[in-house]
Amino acid sequence: METKTVCAVIGTTLKETEGIQYTTDAVSAKVNELVKNGTVDFLCHAGYGFPLQAAEAVIALRDARKQQGLDTPQLCIIAPHESQSSDWSDEARERYYSVHEHTDGVSFFQNRYSDDCYEKCEQYMIDNSDCVLCDDETSTAAQYAKSQGKTVVVCEVLSVA
Repeated sequence: METKTVCAVIGTTLKETEGIQYTTDAVSAKVNELVKNGTVDFLCHAGYGFPLQAAEAVIALRDARKQQGLDTPQLCIIAPHESQSSDWSDEARERYYSVHEHTDGVSFFQNRYSDDCYEKCEQYMIDNSDCVLCDDETSTAAQYAKSQGKTVVVCEVLSVA
């Protein structure tokens, strides 16, 4: 019997002016590797930065696999609060809502922002997953995942401007 794996996507959320860049190829390769190894569901809050880019990679891979007649991964967005993208640029908000339109489900962890909403949301996703895809294995969330016995898959940062 094939193991069905759920992967939480956690990672650095940024202000648009911050200079961390990820290569689309690197993020896509990690998502593809996870799917080839049995990941069928991704949980992601799609925060600006690594999580949003990973969500876009899951959608692109899902669409490509669908065209090839292959099994497709599912993507569920669990946003930490309803106004997550309210202070983003129009372009970033368009990306965020495009992900929402192409996802398999969207829910909100809580209605309003709080200082700990991202941490609580990520902990929830980790608790309900088998593995974690992240960009920083030293983050509090990645350390929590390791303490819970979850496999942590790291996607390296391309550059810091």
